[in-house]
Amino acid sequence: MTEITALLARLVGIYFLVAGLGIVVRRKTISEFIARYRTDPVLSFMGGVMALWFGLVILALHWQWGHVLAVTISVIGVLAVLKGVALILLGNRLLVLARPFDENLHVAGIWGLVVALVGAGLTWAGFAA
Repeated sequence: MTEITALLARLVGIYFLVAGLGIVVRRKTISEFIARYRTDPVLSFMGGVMALWFGLVILALHWQWGHVLAVTISVIGVLAVLKGVALILLGNRLLVLARPFDENLHVAGIWGLVVALVGAGLTWAGFAA
């Protein structure tokens, strides 16, 4: 495993851990956030720009497919690029996929927990490397 894989695992892992816990802790406000995100095309466009840059930076630094952790980081980069492109091109129409999160707070809480657990695993693997 390369040092960039470990570094990105730490950075992405901490980000996922904090973001996932934020969703769990603030899941009641998630439905309000999604409602606002749906009505403001600037928010979805900027979210797409941020996701695209996040993914492009990962892929520019890390196009490695040899180790499980390296594959995970590269897949996260590819998924972020795809999400960014989809949000920029499709905008609010893509947000129909977020409907379960604002219709059922438990779904948002479970998703946040999954993201936090993935983040904890990436963080651990990044520091253990």
